[in-house]
This record gives sequence, C-alpha cells and structure tokens, in this order.
Amino acid sequence: MNSDHELVSQQDLLTVIEDFVSKSQGLSLVQDADGNITVAQKNDSKKLRFRRFELADVLVRKDGDGREFDQVNLTSGKKILLTDQLVGFKPMPIGDLD
Repeated sequence: MNSDHELVSQQDLLTVIEDFVSKSQGLSLVQDADGNITVAQKNDSKKLRFRRFELADVLVRKDGDGREFDQVNLTSGKKILLTDQLVGFKPMPIGDLD
C-alpha cells in the first residue's frame, strides 16, 4: 500500500485490513475505543491482538494459487499474514534450513 513515498495514515492501513477481513470466510475483526484490534479465526476462536499505532504497512499480495492475502507489517518488525481462513506469522529463520 505504501508505494511512491505515498503518505498513508494508520487509519488507512486499518481500513485495508478491515476490508480484507470483512470479505474473508474465516476471520473476524473487532476494534475497541482504545485502539486495540483483535483478529479472530472463526474455526477455533484463536485471537491475535495488536494496537493501531503498531501498524507500519499493509501489503495486499497473492499466493501461488492467486488467492489474495494481507501482509501486515508492525513497527516492531514482526509480520502477520491474514488469509481467507487463518492468521499466520513470518517463520523464524533456522540455521542450515532452506
């Protein structure tokens, strides 16, 4: 979303996430008045919480099968992947493993 040095607010980034989750089959999103965001997986009720001010960027991407997903980059350097059904995380690198 952040291309050509375009200035994007954290509200704009949150809107991209909200739009994606609203179209997904397996995710739900709740935001409270304090800026806490909770993304839940419908199939097992597992939840992920973060704060709006932690959003650094949101990239809309496609997997090898052409299905869209959101890559959410946080200011801490952590990356979260939102797919149609699940929330995923960037794997930790392990030495000597490709």
